[in-house]
Amino acid sequence: MVTELVRENKTKFIILGLLSHEPLTGYDLRQIAERSIGNFWTDLSFGQIYPTLRTLEKKGLVSKTVEVDEARPLRKVYSITQEGREELQKWLVEPADMEIFKLDILLKLYFGSSVGVEHSIKKVEMFIHRNETTLERYAAFEKSLRGIVNQSKDHKFFLLTLEYGQYITKAQLQWAKHTLETLRTM
Repeated sequence: MVTELVRENKTKFIILGLLSHEPLTGYDLRQIAERSIGNFWTDLSFGQIYPTLRTLEKKGLVSKTVEVDEARPLRKVYSITQEGREELQKWLVEPADMEIFKLDILLKLYFGSSVGVEHSIKKVEMFIHRNETTLERYAAFEKSLRGIVNQSKDHKFFLLTLEYGQYITKAQLQWAKHTLETLRTM
């Protein structure tokens, strides 16, 4: 018998978490999420953000103000309410869900014997390149973050998540280089 894990949609908590730092528009939420948590949580789309904002507003977890500027379209700016902060804090103290890893490279490598080793070599080489690029991006982000780490306690938590990404990416690179050597001898 297979037990299926029921996973809670985290979109509302992502939005509440980002709004706990500053009021934002839906567009701002997407941009900030992409630059920050997008390194480890990649499925936050506008199609999720706007319906979730409406739901959060109806539940009193966020409030909306409309900014009027003659030169620009209306801006709907959302702020977290006290009830929203309490909801976020309640979620934050709960145990974290078990991690789910869905790595396309591993799935394709697992079935790689069906197409020939040269295809797997190319995929692993591309995987190495992507991870090296990611490490470079992480290094740049770390440099700027270390310069401001003492300005806010939030920055220390941001740094911890960045370090996790660096450790995982280095481990993936180590595995990929070993795998590439193995594939080239097959």
